[in-house]
Amino acid sequence: MLLVLAHQPASALVVTPTWAKPTDFETTLPNAVEELLQRRKEHQHS
Repeated sequence: MLLVLAHQPASALVVTPTWAKPTDFETTLPNAVEELLQRRKEHQHS
């Protein structure tokens, strides 16, 4: 059986978030980056 989708109407899925968390990377680093910097610092001093 051959399914032809050429004449099917296009559809769009719209998702509206219920919350958002703005992140200011100039004043706050992501946790993974903070941990990496801390490990590097500890490694350099040992």
